[in-house]
Amino acid sequence: MNRKDSAKSQFDAWSSWYDRSILQRIFFGPTHRAILASLDSVVTGPVILDVGCGTGLLAEKLLESSPEITVTGVDLAPGMIDRAFKRCERFGHRAQFLVGDSERLPFADKTFDAVTCSHSFHHYPNQPAVVAEFARVLKIKGVLLLADANRDCLWGHLLYDVFVNWLEGGVTHCSAARFRALLEGAGLEVVAQKKGGFIMPWMVNRAFRRAVGILPLRRAA
Repeated sequence: MNRKDSAKSQFDAWSSWYDRSILQRIFFGPTHRAILASLDSVVTGPVILDVGCGTGLLAEKLLESSPEITVTGVDLAPGMIDRAFKRCERFGHRAQFLVGDSERLPFADKTFDAVTCSHSFHHYPNQPAVVAEFARVLKIKGVLLLADANRDCLWGHLLYDVFVNWLEGGVTHCSAARFRALLEGAGLEVVAQKKGGFIMPWMVNRAFRRAVGILPLRRAA
């Protein structure tokens, strides 16, 4: 089984208890608050794509933050998408969810004002292709908020590069320098790399799509 199929099976199995995990309180929750604060501090439009949306927890928070916002969530695991639909059903047409591959996002160029991706990036086997897709679907000057583990400190290295890698099987956590290289390589301008957390360190990368000089990878036909 390849990494992508393994992740899909893993997250389908996790979907039934994912929302009750302690990680929601000590890891995902603080990161989501940082993403919401970052979105609130930049000038951006209301059309948001959440890649690796899971059970829709971040999507729900985004939708609750403003009645103008619409969120489209994409996840490889159908079990996660089913839960996201149920969680956000009350928002009607403002919330849409679909099963999809982060390497081949099923959207036109320059569709979204913002793209969020929270704690799924380390599962993506072709990270440059995923970042190129983020850049492609963002509008000019659209904002990307990419959150994942901070493995730059010694504890983060032991936790993520050793333990989580062993537990989840061949995942890839990026350093701050690697994130910057990936994002800039896709034509994105990195403006902040916010770090937080103690028990489980995290990082939120904020980047804008440049008006010129963007040559993202194209999706396979």
